[in-house]
Amino acid sequence: MNDSLPVSSFRRAVWRWTRTRERPLPWRGERDPYRICVSEVMLQQTQASRVVQPYLDFLARFPSVSELAAAEPADVLRAWGSLGYPRRALNLWRTACAVVERGGFPRSVDELVTLPGIGPYTARAIATFAFDAHVGIVEANVRRVYERCFGSGDMQSVADAMTPRGSSARWNQAMIDLGAEVCRPRDPRCESCPVRSMCSWDGVLGASKKPAPPFETTLRFARGRIVDALREREATRAQLLRRTNLPQMRIEDALDALLEDGLIHRAGARYALGPSARERSRPTSLTK
Repeated sequence: MNDSLPVSSFRRAVWRWTRTRERPLPWRGERDPYRICVSEVMLQQTQASRVVQPYLDFLARFPSVSELAAAEPADVLRAWGSLGYPRRALNLWRTACAVVERGGFPRSVDELVTLPGIGPYTARAIATFAFDAHVGIVEANVRRVYERCFGSGDMQSVADAMTPRGSSARWNQAMIDLGAEVCRPRDPRCESCPVRSMCSWDGVLGASKKPAPPFETTLRFARGRIVDALREREATRAQLLRRTNLPQMRIEDALDALLEDGLIHRAGARYALGPSARERSRPTSLTK
């Protein structure tokens, strides 16, 4: 325990606030590690409001980890729809294959991070929400609250110190909600913040950040256009040029990146969605 942190007062303030501020999300209170894993992967770099319907649709299509593992990866990518970052869908399928191979989800963080595509945060989220492991989690919203209150440094240690035993799942969810609803990146609602008296934020965070380039000019946009085109049917490079209306150089760069990630494969002159049969047959430990 970090004795320099106002642990008791911070906890009391957050608990009082969260009693009346729980967001009605379909994964809240979920204990099934598979469903938690799906929600956490979908929530990576995506706002919760955009995840709700894709989450429900995905679970309707693949209601269990065994059904996801048995699916063709191309079908998983199609079911991912327009959620973005389709590499997440492929990693989720690989995770399902590894879980089925080992006979179920591991319970500890150390074991969970050995699954393909599962990083430290997702491992901690599954451990705490599914198995009540006594670990703090640090995603973007939680990190922002702790940094504004306690400054920069090892936020994982701060989160672990703040997380109360026996209530880790509720606490971690409360911290996510606090960051998402109140301690927002821009225009934070400081007047309604329960830990405002402990906050040392000076109001200029991110003021010098350079504006992001237009999304249409990014590699991610080009990759998305190609994946969308291949969801319908396989295609040659010339056909992709016509379907996506992208310049040839951008097509080349995006195809190379998608092939490297295993999101598409090439059979002769044609490209198709999903990894090749050879890639699918590789041991899951090699696809981390």
